[in-house]
Amino acid sequence: MSAEFFERTRTGIRNYCYRVLGKEHCKNTLFDILTFPHKNLKEALESNEEYSGSFTTPRIRQTYHKSQKLFEKITAAKEDTIKWFQYLLESNDDRFIIQNVEARISEKPTNKDLWKLYIEFLKEKDTEDKTATTYYYNSLMVNKDNLNFEGIQSVYICHVIIIELWHYTIHDPQNLILSNIIPKLKYLDLRILKINRQNISTSDYEFLTNSGNIEKIVFHGRISDARKNPISLENIFKPLSKATDIELQTKVTITPNSWKILVSNKKEFKTNFIYFPDCDSIDYFDFIEYLLHNCADNSHVVYPHVANGIEMENGIRCVVENAKQENIKFFPKIDLRNYYAGMPKFVLFESYL
Repeated sequence: MSAEFFERTRTGIRNYCYRVLGKEHCKNTLFDILTFPHKNLKEALESNEEYSGSFTTPRIRQTYHKSQKLFEKITAAKEDTIKWFQYLLESNDDRFIIQNVEARISEKPTNKDLWKLYIEFLKEKDTEDKTATTYYYNSLMVNKDNLNFEGIQSVYICHVIIIELWHYTIHDPQNLILSNIIPKLKYLDLRILKINRQNISTSDYEFLTNSGNIEKIVFHGRISDARKNPISLENIFKPLSKATDIELQTKVTITPNSWKILVSNKKEFKTNFIYFPDCDSIDYFDFIEYLLHNCADNSHVVYPHVANGIEMENGIRCVVENAKQENIKFFPKIDLRNYYAGMPKFVLFESYL
């Protein structure tokens, strides 16, 4: 039970009590609400008296006072991480401790002292307990005020990584902060990856996106192999089958088969927005065909390549003609524009049908 009642309102507690009224476990359940600290203990005591069908015994009142006193200590120590954690431990309720630490970590994910205390706490638990808490850390956000991860050996992240370092240039040493964090990551199933001004290796990129569950990615920086060559076009898009928002402000390598491979790998989910990576050449036909099959209706696409307007027009018309011959009925509306001012804009495929 424990922390599920931590933020319950008076009405919420009474409604719960009403649901268990008359059941065999009613009395034990009502007592259990008093055994851990939370802000509604007084209401819980009153509900115990009203719904348990018995008088308030000395044991019940003693339990209430003990929990209330501990709650006051925890609340008073909120700004002192070490004391706050020590008071949590006094509850002797692992679930209560874990849920409250998780809640605080989600608010301040780079609280180094709390991480150290929590990791040591988990180490003392048996294997089953540690496994059960593997997924405790849902997101990691790093900005200019949160750069020091020294002393943290293991970070478990489920869904989100955000690195926002806007005031640094791409050549600043801080653009390696993500590479310093990656070795500490023990579990990833990312849905959102938002990274600004970072240099990472192709293997780091593969590690971050390996789950194949990325829904939104914003990357501004460099992704390169051991020889400093940029990641290829097909490999940067390969793990993004489920992504509906893709912003890749980075340089990519175009191999002889890059565009053909990209077109052949149909996405699982249609994309609402794509900022294409910078590349030395565009196969206009394959580029437009990729958009036809993988973009949602009313989507937006930006590409930074200095394009030839006539060749783009020809590519669009060829794709439309082929699609008609293949009896394709649906043509999404796509706002296609170039990053550079003065370049032609296109509305696909409405004006070409």
